[in-house]
Amino acid sequence: MHRANPFEPHELWYGGWFELALELLGPDIKYKSARILNAIWSRVDIEGPFVSRDVSPTEQEVTSTHLGNERLYGILNLKDGRRLCCGTCLVTDELDLSGRSSISIAEVLFYIPGGSATAAYGGDCEASDLLTPEFHQLYNQLLNMADYIYGVEPFEMALIGHEVMIEAPASEFTKDELSSAISADCTVLLPQKHSLATIDGGKVLGKNLVRFSRSC
Repeated sequence: MHRANPFEPHELWYGGWFELALELLGPDIKYKSARILNAIWSRVDIEGPFVSRDVSPTEQEVTSTHLGNERLYGILNLKDGRRLCCGTCLVTDELDLSGRSSISIAEVLFYIPGGSATAAYGGDCEASDLLTPEFHQLYNQLLNMADYIYGVEPFEMALIGHEVMIEAPASEFTKDELSSAISADCTVLLPQKHSLATIDGGKVLGKNLVRFSRSC
């Protein structure tokens, strides 16, 4: 049975975040991130975006992804009928590369609060939860979303996990870092053109990506 206000109780927004983090590089990251945010919020399985998580979605208007809001909120509808709180966040920075000039980097985050996910599926708000049978629907939906987004606007790499963060350009992502991410129960998604995409352990996702995870 659906709650009258799917954004309540407020504890649904606690417990960290299960995230799909997408990395963008270069001078046109503002344009690319806008296209990705629009692709996310245009999906039929997502309601929103809304500007406040403190007001019921039924009591506020759907807003635009182009208004410069750093955080947007909504509802993710899963195939098993569950409705989870969700949101997006955009983080930008300048990285100083060793021996080279700086480069603009952006991370587009689509997230599900841990409180909302565990209220629906149980678990301990840990990265390993996503790789359990109980979280199968949510995990697959995040994979599907990444594959869909790449077809709209290609990204450099992506991570799926609990409070994940991409700290370096995908071009400098090493085999050791890939192994460390998998050991930490993260799923790494690399374009097929990436130098690490052909190493053992990967599984093709859609037409463009290769997935590396403990569940491969």
